[in-house]
Amino acid sequence: MKKFLKNAISLVLAFGMVFSEPLPAYSAVVVDKGSKGHQGEIIETIEAEELPDLQAQGEELTVSEALSSEPESEEAVEKEPESSEEEAALQPEKTEGSSRAYGYRAGSEEEAKVSKNAEEEESLSEELPAKYDLRDHGLSTSVKDQDPFGTCWSFGTMAASESNSIKNGLVGSDVDFAERHLAYYLFRNYNYLEDGETRQGVDDPLGNTAGDFAVYEYEDKSVYDPGLNTVKAMFYLLGWRGPANEADYPYKNSKEMDTEKLPRDTENIYGKSLVHLQNFGVINPKKQPEEVKKALQKYGVLAMSYYDEDDSYGDKGSYYCTKDVDSNHTVAVIGWDDNYVFGKNKKGEQPKNNGAWIIKNSWGTEEKCLDNGYMYISYENATLLNAVYCNYEKKDNYDNNYFYSGGVNNQSYKKANSFANIYEIKKGNEILKACGIALKDTDVNYELQIYKNPTDATDPESGEKMLSEPLTGKTKFEGYYTVNLNEPLIFAKGDKVAVVFYLSKGDSIKSTEGVGIYVDNSSDVNLAEDTEQYYTKEERCQSLYSSKTKNDKGNYDGEWNDFIDIKPHPDTARIHAYTVNTTWGL
Repeated sequence: MKKFLKNAISLVLAFGMVFSEPLPAYSAVVVDKGSKGHQGEIIETIEAEELPDLQAQGEELTVSEALSSEPESEEAVEKEPESSEEEAALQPEKTEGSSRAYGYRAGSEEEAKVSKNAEEEESLSEELPAKYDLRDHGLSTSVKDQDPFGTCWSFGTMAASESNSIKNGLVGSDVDFAERHLAYYLFRNYNYLEDGETRQGVDDPLGNTAGDFAVYEYEDKSVYDPGLNTVKAMFYLLGWRGPANEADYPYKNSKEMDTEKLPRDTENIYGKSLVHLQNFGVINPKKQPEEVKKALQKYGVLAMSYYDEDDSYGDKGSYYCTKDVDSNHTVAVIGWDDNYVFGKNKKGEQPKNNGAWIIKNSWGTEEKCLDNGYMYISYENATLLNAVYCNYEKKDNYDNNYFYSGGVNNQSYKKANSFANIYEIKKGNEILKACGIALKDTDVNYELQIYKNPTDATDPESGEKMLSEPLTGKTKFEGYYTVNLNEPLIFAKGDKVAVVFYLSKGDSIKSTEGVGIYVDNSSDVNLAEDTEQYYTKEERCQSLYSSKTKNDKGNYDGEWNDFIDIKPHPDTARIHAYTVNTTWGL
């Protein structure tokens, strides 16, 4: 009996549930069953020269109480974490005295940088109103309930996606996108091969991503509970893997979803998109709140995360938290009220100034701390993280979406300033209409050039230059940007297309200063840990990088390197190419 008790106590401690004080949520947290959470990020398709504005806690139990019948020993008691990485592996389940649970996982997500380009721009033609609520404009859908799973990130992403799709006239106001479709297939985008052990990702329609998938597969764990953030969700949706219709993949609010296996094939994963995500952006809500307000007016609902705890609530959903901790929950920002007056929260704390973000949560309408499913978070809340907006287009905007980055790992690469992906045309005669790139940097100047059939597979610039002049533009926020071409470029089946972005932070590329981009890669996997795993498969001469300088003739000097040689895990630049099929001859 003593041995059993020791092992049980050790297991509880290992999951971070035995502490003298409630355990805060950390970045890269692991979410147990019953947790909830969500988060998101967003942008818009941009013409050349016109880039848009982008950018739980366990039941309290002290160690002394847990060990009252047993002497402390190395066998029975595991040490408290000594580093932030060890702390990040611990995840509280629920807030004491509440049914609330979460699901936000930061991963490698960092606080968004401030855009100076946005600050320098002229303000809106009209002053921002003191209050703005997307419900008043029919641009916010109803309150949903994520119970009992850790899927807040999916609910936040879908809330933003629904709102933007309504605003862009792509769907009706009764739209309901399937949170379950996103949450399930993001971690079940693979099948087992005949050996029953080797996994193979479900390939995209063009056959470029078979080795790319995410996994959360542990005994007695739900596929809906690993937790995630909106940036990763947006990268998944950039592959046109949803959003799907709620009626086809209903969220049942019960454990029945755990036992029901959905079919894993290209049609269910890639063939159900009602609209196509083309851009998303990330804005810092604490440092650039005015830009968040502008984005709400321009794109609709945004997804944002914060740290949730019961003691930081006041009356009728008012929320003010002063803790210096990481976020643990994602919600949908649907507006603001500069004159919102806060009373004191349960800890007796009160913001110095009026003003709140109007929030739609994903805990249904019955949660006692909320106002019929809504809440009001102070502008001064210490834990606000990354408001994400998105921009969708109709699902027939392009026929083909070329990309190699089928995984969702949101790593960054900052040691180069020029990046290229080389694609082979698969369907027949195709017109290249647009290209996109994911930037982990603000205020980036870009030049886009297309090269046809490079003669040297290691040099994307060795082919025929296709654009008479490179397309140029300037970005604002971190995120993904789609750039429309201004002249038709026709390619035949089997042609190689090199998409090359030259990036800089100044007026032009005058040095080899690096510019941050998002890359996809595999994660360091420790199967002994209860966490998600990311796998990608790279091929040589698909994704390349260089540190370039521009010479007096306007050409770029610098050697190209292959991302496959990056250690310990090869990278893939998140660069897409969009084409339409054509019967035009060459």
